[in-house]
Amino acid sequence: MTLKKDMQVGMELVSGDGRRWVVRSVRRLGRGEPLLLWLVSAVLSTPQSRIEQELEPLPPLSLDEIKARAIAAVELTSEYYCAEDEREEILVPLLDQVRVASNVAQIHELLGLDSFMGY
Repeated sequence: MTLKKDMQVGMELVSGDGRRWVVRSVRRLGRGEPLLLWLVSAVLSTPQSRIEQELEPLPPLSLDEIKARAIAAVELTSEYYCAEDEREEILVPLLDQVRVASNVAQIHELLGLDSFMGY
């Protein structure tokens, strides 16, 4: 679906060391699985595709900038992390942990960020 609707175009990718790129275009190269698995995926879920992305480098982000972006994203989509009445007991402590994370991997572990991998 992200491929059909061009949802990745404009998305920023950030590496664990703060380097980042913006996706300028995406092209499907073929199936991401052997044919038999691809057919099963097509019936039961969403088949995976191999893609090629055109990336444009951007200036790197500091860890504090990455934390701020992660916190803003969680606050915008807080319903995925907890119910409104659980905000103080679940979301606030989670965001506090993000604020004291010492690297991007810890933020990923805390938030379970999407990686566009087959599940």
